[in-house]
Amino acid sequence: MNRVWFSCFTAYHLFNSLYYSTKVDWGKDCERTLIWVNDTRIRINVDVFSSCFDKIIKIDSLRDLSFINKQVAKCKNGGRLFNGSVLGKELSRKFDKSVLVCFSDQHYITNKLVNKFKTLENSHVVIVEEGVATYVTNEVYDPPFSTRAGNLLFGLHSQRYVGENANIDTFIVKDPDRLPKEKVLDRKVIKQNNVFCDREWINELLEKYVKKTNDFHGSKPVLLWIGQPLEGNYLEESEEEQIRVRIFERLAANYQLLVKTHPGERPDKYEGLKPEVNIVDFGEFSWFPIEVLASMIKPQIIVTPMSSAAYNIYQTGFEGKILFCYKLFGIDIGQDYFAELEKKRNIYNVKDMDELESVLSLEDLSIEISEVLNNDDLGFFHDLMI
Repeated sequence: MNRVWFSCFTAYHLFNSLYYSTKVDWGKDCERTLIWVNDTRIRINVDVFSSCFDKIIKIDSLRDLSFINKQVAKCKNGGRLFNGSVLGKELSRKFDKSVLVCFSDQHYITNKLVNKFKTLENSHVVIVEEGVATYVTNEVYDPPFSTRAGNLLFGLHSQRYVGENANIDTFIVKDPDRLPKEKVLDRKVIKQNNVFCDREWINELLEKYVKKTNDFHGSKPVLLWIGQPLEGNYLEESEEEQIRVRIFERLAANYQLLVKTHPGERPDKYEGLKPEVNIVDFGEFSWFPIEVLASMIKPQIIVTPMSSAAYNIYQTGFEGKILFCYKLFGIDIGQDYFAELEKKRNIYNVKDMDELESVLSLEDLSIEISEVLNNDDLGFFHDLMI
């Protein structure tokens, strides 16, 4: 008997895990387990996907816990008390082969799982691309001394950069050639399907779960803004809001603005901008990645600070313009990564408001999408279990 665990703590992780769990031929003697840690600001009912996994283990979010209870929970699920936790006891069961699929080795639970899996006989740890951070972040994050001291005391991991854990065996990424050599080392690197190009699977998912449809089109072209929680990570909340509002004010005159919020953004972040700005709403499944919902929205233009979701949509055959505007927010990140994207037709990195409006006035160029479903990742997972 074999097993595969999917360690997820964002909606994007969950969606990719649904894909791999149901799409890969794992063999009849493989137990598929979803480890779900809801670190998002929205509530996601994973029980509706019970048919996609053999077992679901849910770990409560730390978000609403007191400081003391938060430290106890972290110590239990990712620290010195791990062996006595639900995860620790489940992991102690004997299997012929054990595979861990994760998306970032820096989460305190996932990092513990990565280390624990490598103590098992016949195990393999795979990290799947979760976005831009997989490619551009290879500088060591240096947390405050108090954080490092506390983590050391409780046996917790201090965050560094995605791919830092030496126990990772394989990377699965969409662009293997762009993965920094500091992360590749002697690991296997497998090309990932753009799961959003698998239209048959996507359409089946939408038909089964997304019942609500919206007519987003009016008299103006639809401009989709893909939100990101920049405040607190890159700049102050007031500064982020000032720049974002100025962008929306310039765009509202000529475009119908739709916002796909990020699960990490404040629920009320866009409230003051209504009615000029509307939030993408598909009921309880509004958390589905925008790469999926875009096929129902059908925008003409996509603008985002630096979300990799925009490029994922581009690869599905999107023919409108895509504008990355992180420079407007004074953010300096992943210059090489975005410079490569800008070489593609209809993708632009804008540095100020004038350039934003100038680019929007350009004609759309015809594009040729070479992205196909190579299935290298599906074959890799299948072969692991043989």
